[in-house]
Amino acid sequence: MSDNIIELRKEIKKQNRLQLFTSEKKNNYLYDALSQNIFPINNTCCNFIFTDNWIPANKNEEIQISQILNKLSQWKDKHSFSRLPETHLTINFSNKCNLNCTYCYRHKNNKNVMSLEKTFEVLEYTDKYFKINNDEIIFSIDMTAEALLDSDKIIALDDKFAEYENLYIDENEILKGTYSEFLELIQKDLYTSNAISFSGNPKEDFKSIVLDEKLYSRFKEKKKIEEILKKGNYNPDFLDKKRLLRLNRELLETFYPEFLKHKDYQQFRLWFMSNGANLSDKDIELIKKIRIDPFWISLDGPEEVHDKNRMYYDGQGSHKDVVQSIRLLQENNINVKISCVLTSDYPNPDKLYGYFKTLKISAIQMCPIRNGDKKSFTEKNVNFLINGYKRLYDIIFEEVKNNDFTAFTLLKEDLSMLALSNLFYRIRQSGRCTWGSEVVLDEEGNMYPCLYVIGDKEYCLGNIKEKKSSKELLKPILVNQMDKCSSCWARYICGGTCHYNSLKSNKSVFEPDDIECQIRKFVIIESINLLIKLIENHVDMKKIAATLIQN
Repeated sequence: MSDNIIELRKEIKKQNRLQLFTSEKKNNYLYDALSQNIFPINNTCCNFIFTDNWIPANKNEEIQISQILNKLSQWKDKHSFSRLPETHLTINFSNKCNLNCTYCYRHKNNKNVMSLEKTFEVLEYTDKYFKINNDEIIFSIDMTAEALLDSDKIIALDDKFAEYENLYIDENEILKGTYSEFLELIQKDLYTSNAISFSGNPKEDFKSIVLDEKLYSRFKEKKKIEEILKKGNYNPDFLDKKRLLRLNRELLETFYPEFLKHKDYQQFRLWFMSNGANLSDKDIELIKKIRIDPFWISLDGPEEVHDKNRMYYDGQGSHKDVVQSIRLLQENNINVKISCVLTSDYPNPDKLYGYFKTLKISAIQMCPIRNGDKKSFTEKNVNFLINGYKRLYDIIFEEVKNNDFTAFTLLKEDLSMLALSNLFYRIRQSGRCTWGSEVVLDEEGNMYPCLYVIGDKEYCLGNIKEKKSSKELLKPILVNQMDKCSSCWARYICGGTCHYNSLKSNKSVFEPDDIECQIRKFVIIESINLLIKLIENHVDMKKIAATLIQN
């Protein structure tokens, strides 16, 4: 046997990248962290890779071993970070909330409120100094409070965006040619029928076609555009100045970039979620105006589960109101996604999945509760959650056998699908969360890397008055920088544990939390086993890919 093969094995094993899986049918599969791939491996190759003193019996076996090692050696432990289309910045207008949840992490005694003037200062700072190399900054609002209690400020900030966007999209300079020339291009490219007759006023025709919200929402599907245009003009809701500017730019950039005169700009967008307690028609109107679709609602499960933790200040449960709000959103054609907290008093993701399916929502995200609460998971109770995930994977397998792929749609943003999503996308997860890649602001403009360390001076990154750029502020923590994680075979699926959990349990963001690590590694192993089981039962992987990868 050649020394080259032995050296290759030594080098590959030193990279801590491989994990062996054996199926129920006793077949071997190799997971490789660097290629983010799973492939069958025969006993010969398996024995050589995982048994140091084993040697091939003949030349044919040596050739098989050489082929697989050469294949693995093509992948290097280097990350190439692609340019992201967006970045996030979180503003806490206030600490107000109409619920008094048992596990809430907000500082309830903090009564400070961010003024509207300070909010506009944040916007100016972001546009002039914080800028990073993204197309868009998303302002997340009040992630530790109920955003809709500050709806007037949300509206004011969103309206303020129009003034900034108007700096780089002006009606008089958006086209190098005339409106008539542009309309002629639209007529030729977007529809073939002459059913639409122009009014003769190019400016009005331009607004009715290009700036039509219904047209905008379908502009990638030309056949649907044709049908819309044939039906005539519309009066879409909320078509204000800001909306006109934004729709105008996005549509033109897609179809006719050569007609645009770009300026140096940063696009802004608002995002928030709600606890869903008592959404009104006014709230729905706001959500539609800001175009948050799908919209996230917090719901912890059926009534008897949800109301144990998410209650009003008078002790009454909020479940009925939340479900009513979900229906109100759905009646207004707004897709709903559910954010659920998994606690030790109901560690049953399998049962929660069954319940959420009945609500006909778009997606589910079930998050194990963070450390430091009486309902957090410990060594004594974590196995109850692990068993719940095991039952969930059994349910998914049975559903797929009956040609039901619902789980891959509903759970694709959930921890239970973390491994499958990364494998289908071929993603190497470089980090755990947005710590170091976004900032969170308190009411005075102080910046922090995470919501849960707001007020802790040790983690304060500075204040907007210092006018620091994003390059000075953003320092992501990569999984390879974390103790223990860097040598774990699952690191590029997992990305590490929550840095807040690490601080609570180990007083260091670089020391992973043992309980969360145990949960995540179990879920990764079980989901890979599920994938192998589906492959061996001849399930159509294209159907799974279609549900996991679709928007």
